[in-house]
Amino acid sequence: YARATDCPSVHVMAGQPPADADRALAWRTYKDNLRRAVSIAREHGRLAIVEPLNGVDRPNYLLQRQEQAIELIDEVGRADLGLMLDLYHLQ
Repeated sequence: YARATDCPSVHVMAGQPPADADRALAWRTYKDNLRRAVSIAREHGRLAIVEPLNGVDRPNYLLQRQEQAIELIDEVGRADLGLMLDLYHLQ
């Protein structure tokens, strides 16, 4: 879809696991999936990005804070993984 619309980036959503889910497992799974998504996006000339979403609008969303996103990008260890900063979600 990104290629068809000539969109330069793809937001790899973190998801909203159930409240009783193992969040450590969800976090590890997201990091593993991000590594794959970054590679696929790059193969198609796109930048994979993450975006924290606030817990008011998205309760239980896995990635809720900028600090988490920065840590996540560092842990994934890929220079071609970007961060979308939507100031609305900093509430």
